[in-house]
Amino acid sequence: MSASEDAPAGGALPPRDGAARDDAPLAATGGMPDHAARVALIREHLPPEALDPAQFPDLPPMLHHAARPEARVSRLAARLDTSAEDLAPFWAWLWPGGAGLLHYLVDHPGIARGRRVIDFGAGSGLVAIAAMKLGAARALCVDPDPMARAACAANAALNGVEVETSAGIAPAALPDADLLLAGDVFYDPDVAAPAVAILTAARRRGMTALVSDVGRHCLPEQGLSRLASYQARDVGDAPSSPPWTVTVHEWLDQVASVPPLR
Repeated sequence: MSASEDAPAGGALPPRDGAARDDAPLAATGGMPDHAARVALIREHLPPEALDPAQFPDLPPMLHHAARPEARVSRLAARLDTSAEDLAPFWAWLWPGGAGLLHYLVDHPGIARGRRVIDFGAGSGLVAIAAMKLGAARALCVDPDPMARAACAANAALNGVEVETSAGIAPAALPDADLLLAGDVFYDPDVAAPAVAILTAARRRGMTALVSDVGRHCLPEQGLSRLASYQARDVGDAPSSPPWTVTVHEWLDQVASVPPLR
């Protein structure tokens, strides 16, 4: 796979040979923490927490390693010989776009059942894990953050499913898959531009590509077909603040050009 040096050639999903597989070697190199050390840190310092059944009443019970203020994740950087910025726990909570995809998967379980799924910008991996619990054939979590990939592995083990992970995928060499799910990938122009290329390539390869977003400024104005909207809360929201409206769209094939970013 051309987008990731350590992914297998030919664009195929890596083989299923463990509860969770990461592209990174298990031996640390250059003083950087390895995948196993990151997984161990997450398991040691972030106790498992159940997703709120009131928010997801029809979702099979799911656990994840959630960051709470008392965990002080950034202060653990010295344990892994890395920086506090490296450990910023964006991977340790469910973003609104991910919540929208969870709702949509529950409402339409047939969209994942028996299919090969890519969770693009996976973060915690909860979208891929939910797809597996709802009968997906296999799931690949894609995220450039090594802590996010470790969280995907740790959370998959908590929920008794298998996922695979990769640091990245390329439009010209996408893994073999049927369904690509992308939540909250339009928060920054530097992230949105490659996301547009990946989503368009996936659609042209015959995949179903779904995008879930609260309407951030980089979300394209064209090339989307609205499927459903849900209410979701975000980490840090005040109890008195209204929930976000998150919309799930199907990504349409861009015939002439990719849609402009706002």
